[in-house]
Amino acid sequence: MDILYIYTIKSKTKNTIKRRFYYNFNNLILKKTNKIFRSVFYTDEKNEIEIDKFFNEYADWIEVFKAKVNSFEYLINKNKLQ
Repeated sequence: MDILYIYTIKSKTKNTIKRRFYYNFNNLILKKTNKIFRSVFYTDEKNEIEIDKFFNEYADWIEVFKAKVNSFEYLINKNKLQ
């Protein structure tokens, strides 16, 4: 089963925290996930604990939603049409 994560950084977050978040996110999380949009990605269940732990470190500055899904598909993907 896949897990879909949706996150947003709160608007009053300082730039230094944003930079640290994205640096750690790119180095720790993106290697284990598949990014869909800027703030949306999915991953296998085996990575759930590690990703949840990462987001908990930034709990004061971000909002995160997660959904466990059996499947999802692209409705429109321009890259597949060419």
